[in-house]
Amino acid sequence: MDQDIRQEKDAFLTLFLASQKKIFAYILLFIHNRSDAEDILQETTSILWNRFDKFDRGQNFAAWGIGIARNVIRKHWSRMSKDSKIFSDRAYENIIELVSEVIDQADDRAIAIEQCVAKLDQVDKNIIKMRYQDGMKIKAIAQNINRSTNGIYQTMSRIHLILQKCIIRTISSWDKSI
Repeated sequence: MDQDIRQEKDAFLTLFLASQKKIFAYILLFIHNRSDAEDILQETTSILWNRFDKFDRGQNFAAWGIGIARNVIRKHWSRMSKDSKIFSDRAYENIIELVSEVIDQADDRAIAIEQCVAKLDQVDKNIIKMRYQDGMKIKAIAQNINRSTNGIYQTMSRIHLILQKCIIRTISSWDKSI
């Protein structure tokens, strides 16, 4: 029994720690007082832990956590005195829905980018890694792989075009499959 509890704790901690920054960033979109935002994160974490046995391991933990945080934020807003509210409850709901939609779309784009980058040949992957992951300047990349700066600019332009087309195709194919 202790082994099962330990495994559940480990599984929860692994998923939570990987998602914590994303959940907290979501909370900070709506709650600008850091102390209140931390309280909401703590309450969200408690709910996540208490409901972890209901979490479908095949689902996205961060999305589940954001859904729980959304409800905790709503509770927070309803607890606020009417005097301190800037918007109506409906306006807050509209803001939550809009931001949630934008976040979902951003997640889809991030997944599509990752899939499309994986399809690049190794040379292009290395150039993309040097530029965006390592933060190297074009001139440094050119020196690193013994090519001209102009050649790297042309290669980057070609890679961007390939990625753009791939991302559009990928997301479009997802929309058709729904």
